[in-house]
Order: sequence, then structure tokens, then C-alpha cells
Amino acid sequence: MNSKHGLCELLVPAGGEQAFLAAVENGADAVYVGGSAFNARAGAQNFNHEQLREAVAYAHQRGVRVHVTMNILLTDDELEPALREAEYYYEIGVDALIVQDLGLADLIHRAMPDFPLHLSTQATAYDLRCVQEAEKLGFRRAVLSRELSLGEIAEIRRNTGLELEMFIHGALCICYSGQCQMSRYFGGRGGNRGACAQPCRLPYTVTDEANRKVPAGRHPLSPRDLCLLDDLGDLIHAGVDSFKIEGRMKSPEYVAVATSIYRKYIDLYLENGGYTVSEEDREALRQIFNRGDFTEGYLHGYPGKKLMCSGLPKHQGIPVGTVNSRVNQILLDVRLDRELQIGDGIEIHNPELTGGLVTYKKEMKGGLTRIGDFKGDVRRGDQIFRTSSKIQLDAARKTFREVSFTEGKFRRKLPIAMSLTEDGDRLVLTAGTAGEPMEGDYDRMITAGVRREAGPFPESEEHAASMERIDTALRKTGGTPFSVQSLELPEQIHLHVKMSELNALRREVFRALSDELAAGRTKPEAQGSTSPAAPVPMAGAPEAPEFLLADHTEVYFYSWESFQLYTSKEPGQVALLPLMELESHYDELDEALAYTGFAHVVPWISNVAKGKEAAWIEANLSKVEAHWKETGVYIGSLSWFDPLISRGIPVYADYGLNLYNRRTGSVLESLGAAYCMPSLEEAEHAQGAFPLMTTQYRPDGDMLISRKKDRLRLWKPEYGEQTWILPQDAQVSPAHVPVFDTGKGKIKRIYIQP
Repeated sequence: MNSKHGLCELLVPAGGEQAFLAAVENGADAVYVGGSAFNARAGAQNFNHEQLREAVAYAHQRGVRVHVTMNILLTDDELEPALREAEYYYEIGVDALIVQDLGLADLIHRAMPDFPLHLSTQATAYDLRCVQEAEKLGFRRAVLSRELSLGEIAEIRRNTGLELEMFIHGALCICYSGQCQMSRYFGGRGGNRGACAQPCRLPYTVTDEANRKVPAGRHPLSPRDLCLLDDLGDLIHAGVDSFKIEGRMKSPEYVAVATSIYRKYIDLYLENGGYTVSEEDREALRQIFNRGDFTEGYLHGYPGKKLMCSGLPKHQGIPVGTVNSRVNQILLDVRLDRELQIGDGIEIHNPELTGGLVTYKKEMKGGLTRIGDFKGDVRRGDQIFRTSSKIQLDAARKTFREVSFTEGKFRRKLPIAMSLTEDGDRLVLTAGTAGEPMEGDYDRMITAGVRREAGPFPESEEHAASMERIDTALRKTGGTPFSVQSLELPEQIHLHVKMSELNALRREVFRALSDELAAGRTKPEAQGSTSPAAPVPMAGAPEAPEFLLADHTEVYFYSWESFQLYTSKEPGQVALLPLMELESHYDELDEALAYTGFAHVVPWISNVAKGKEAAWIEANLSKVEAHWKETGVYIGSLSWFDPLISRGIPVYADYGLNLYNRRTGSVLESLGAAYCMPSLEEAEHAQGAFPLMTTQYRPDGDMLISRKKDRLRLWKPEYGEQTWILPQDAQVSPAHVPVFDTGKGKIKRIYIQP
């Protein structure tokens, strides 16, 4: 096992109290939740302050950690309230915060340096260099991009001390997390601000460049859900510390089923070194939620169309049979392949997708079953899918429905170690969490020990209680959250102690231990309205040339061809082109600048330079240094700071780094950025064809057309392995292009179609 921390943590989502209870009672090691603000699932139930305090206490009393998501981009005005919110989470004992915004992370790290921070998957940690930069910034863990392969994960593990977390089950985004603008562009709801409307799940018509339809399904951007149940052993050996289930918007029943199944197979692997997944468990996962079965994503390489559920982008359930005939307005005769119960939900697949709950069932002759009540158009041979199983849902609910954060018959218990000793005329009972804390004191909020005394008692050999009765009495945990894993007793008690007195001592110890686990942390020193000092720019970092520090307009090109066709009409304009494209045409550059009219050209590296582009840059860094050391390079991820700055090449933080507040700019400058451009969260339609998505998937076709006739370009550059989705009909409106003040110059930027 290559994990440096040995966690093998099962991390489970909870959008509300019942989902939280379902997670803990079914075996989660940790639960991640959203607070009432500043998280990327604004549509989830989420937790107010008091609910979260109770949830953390309940979890810690059972040895379960709690992570809170603060994983959206924040404005300058939001940073101070977000820091106050983080302080509350610190006080109540939240184990870690999941953060995307680098400015917020810096504030929290400086105000509460012992508060573990996890770099959100929204920060697009797609390679080793990005993870290493996160380590420099004080993060304890990185949540890896879902697009990584097993080999890439193992390479990251070998070269970083950070904990690594990855998604193993649940919904996939077709776009690299943190790099999507489609929802905001078309509906004003930004995914980086917690309000994604999921336009990737909508239907689109796919065409080629000649406007001919391409058969790519009605939902060509909709991936299946991830399921890595068969891969847990490989992931453990690759060094993954935390296995994350997606689903803060999912039901408590979903949480219960997914948690219990993954708990089972993680434990089997750790105990036996292997396992075979039962068909019953596979079907249980499909039944609770699947979008046309599952995918292993990119774990074993590029998955092609196996990634996608282009036919129907929602839960599809389990096929159970076909329609034979309609009996009357509400009854159907069907032929079943699987059992169907009253109370099950079904959907009949035809253009109308008729469905509902089974409220009537009768076995008929000829192997048919009559069911109702179902209206709508059906045809003989239509396939029937069971979208919910009453038996499954009832079983899942039993695990959490009869409990709350403070009372109920709990299944989950925390193993503790106890010891009873005599100290003169007093009895001393100690109790504490069993086992050693994880490396780095990660478990400190779920690690506790208490010591209580009772007495004085008279000494009496004749009336001393038997050790067997004492053992039995001390192991009674009743309605407490504890189970006694080990109990050390002396050979004999010489004091005259009544069993009622011993029971009272035990109850006092359990109460004290419970309170200790729920205690939280000491409140950090009040900051008032003054935030911790911002990081300072990196000393000696390469500086930008004068032409970039002056006010100017930048024209962003995706290809050499579109650059050649453009004529600059404004003095001092700067052309931005892909680094690999510029290098391929470097000998033509002076001539091209002369006839296009640009004053200068600056290369850029993609926000996700994974695969071909990254390999080329790494192999040609000397050439990049020779050609661009004076000019500098725009970079779209944390990955390229060190390789370029170490060679004296100026770097400019581009939109992919999602600068949304001045504090983030200070962080990026502390890494060596000469200046920073804003996130596309601030981009306006007037700027033209700025990127709406970056995806590792290569869809068929060249164009997507929405139901509202919006046209999207599928740009598949030769210099990279990713697909860029661009607004095809975007027009530049110079009078409305926003101006961004970098603090060193005012910049306008427009984006030109490839």
C-alpha cells in the first residue's frame, strides 16, 4: 500500500440532516457538507449554524470527521464574511474545509494555521505540478480532477506529501471542474459560484462543418455516472487517501445505499487483499441511481463513448420487463423479467416516458402481470424500467429514520479503551478513543481521553465486588455512542464499592468523553474587521516587459490561421496565441506581425495542458526560454509557475486560475505571477468567443445547436488533447468590452473564433 497517510477514508456527501445520519450510520469515515453560504451546491438543503454544530458533535462522538465545503469563488466583499464563517466552523470542530478560492484559502491559513484546508476539485488539480504548488500554499489535501488515470495518480502520490482525494462514485461533469462557463453564459448561473444549471444535460443537435447532422445522441454532453467499485484495491495501492462519493443533492436513501456498499468492499480489501463484487450489490447501486449504467471514467485511459449516456441524461433504473397491452385507461398487462412490487416506481420508455408508482398488481395467465395505475400512451414491446424499489428504500430508511443528531437507537458506535485502577481509597476510571491517531494528528478532533475518580471507599476484602460483575457493569454502554473495545482491570478490587456507585462512575466517564469529543476548538483570536496581511510578491520573480505594463488591448486567438486572417486596427494591440502554434510558425512570426498590424505577440499555455501539449512543453523548455524569456507566457493553471519562473521566464496568471478577488491576485503574485487576469466569471458576451468548457472528451461533430438555436463550436486543436466548447455566434462589441486593472496596467481582451 503506497498511501503515505494510511487513511483509506470513505468520504460521503450529505445535503441535509437525514443524509448526514445515513452516511454515518452506514459506515462513512468522513462526511462533507455545505454550510448556509459559500458552497457550490446552493440548491442542496445544507446546514445552518446550529444544525452543523449538532452534526459535528454527533459525528465526532462516533469517530467520524466532518468536512465543510467553501468551494466557490468569492468577491472582495465576500472574503471577510467568509473568513468569519470559517472561524465558526473552526470553533465547532469541523475537521477540514474544502476550498477553491485561493484568496480565501490564504486568509484562513494565516488566521487559523492549524485548520486543515483541502484544495477543491474546482481548482482543477489535473497533474503533479499543480498538486505540488498546492502543497506550497499550505493545503493539506488535493481533490484530484476526475480525468486522471491510475498511472497519473500513482505518479502524483510518489512525488507529493499531500493527502490525495478522488471521486469514486457519482455524477461526472463533462467539463474539467472549475473551467465551465456555459451555465453562466446562457443563464447567468455560474458553476464557480454554486449555481450551475447543468446545460450539459440538455439536448443538442450535432452537425459537422457543412451543417450536416451527426448521429451523436440527443444529449451529447451528458456523461454516465462514475463507479469505481471494482478498482478500490488499485486505488489504494496507487496511494489515494480518501475515496469520495458525489451527491450532496442526492437523497438520504442514495447516501445510505452507496455508503454501505463501498464500506463493505473497502473493508474486504483491507482485511483480505481482494474481493469479488456481488451482482446483488451492483444492481443495488444501479437501482438507487444510474444514468444508463456506469463508467470508470478516465481511470484506465480514454473511455470514448463508454463515458456517455447520450440517450437519456437522468436516472434510468433497472429494466424489469416489457408492455404486452393496455387493458383500460389505467391498467397494463406486462411481461416481467424481474420482481415488481406495489410501491415501486416505474418508467415506460417511449417518446412520452410514461411512469409512476405501482399501486395495483395481479398475476395473470400466460406469464403476464397486470399493474396500475398508469395513464399515457404505451405500445406493445415498450421497455419498463424500475426507477425505485420500495424494498430497497425501506431497508435504507431503517438505517437512519429512527434517529436524530441527539437521540435514537444508533447503530454506529465509537470503539473506546477503558481502564479501572485503585488509587488509595479511590477508584480511577479512564476512557479514550481506541487506536493511535493518524499521521499528522489528522484525527485530533475525534481523539479524546478522560479520567474520573470516585470515592473515598472503605477497604473491605469481604464485601469487594467480583471482578466478573465489575467487567460486566463497565461494558454497559446503553444509549451512549460508545462500544468498549478493551477494558483493563486489576486482578482484584480491595475497596467496598456498590454497583450503583460503579455505574455512576461509568456514566460520568461516558458523559465526559462524549462532551470532550463534541467540544470543538478554542476560538481563534478576534480579527475584527482587519484581515491577516496578504502574501507579498515573490522576490526576484521575472517581470513583465513595458508593453504589457502599459494600457493595452489583447486579442486572444486559438489558432495561427485565425491570427493570419485578422487585421489589428488599434495601435499597440497584443496578439495572444497558443505556445505550440507560435513555435510551429516561429520563423514566420515577424512577417505575420507586419501584415496583421500587431505590435506584439505573447504565447499562452492552455488552462488544461494535459497530454500532448504538456509533453511538448516539457521537452522544449529550452526553446521556450530562448524565444519567450523577454516576452513571458500566459499560464492557465498552477502547473506552470515553477517550470517557467525557474528559467527566468515571466508568467502571467490567466483566466483558468480563476482570480475573482484581489487576495487571490496576491497569492498568485507570491507564486511569481508578474500580473493576473480575471476569471471568466467576469467575462462579458461583448468579448467574443471566450471558452465555455474544456473537456477531456472528444465529442463527434463540429457544432452543437441547442433547442433555443444557440450554436456552440467544438474546437479540437491539434496541439492538445482536450476539446474546447466556444460560442459560435459570439460577436465582439468593442464599446462594451470591460477593462480590467491588473494594478500595473489596464487591459481589454477580446476572443476570436478559431
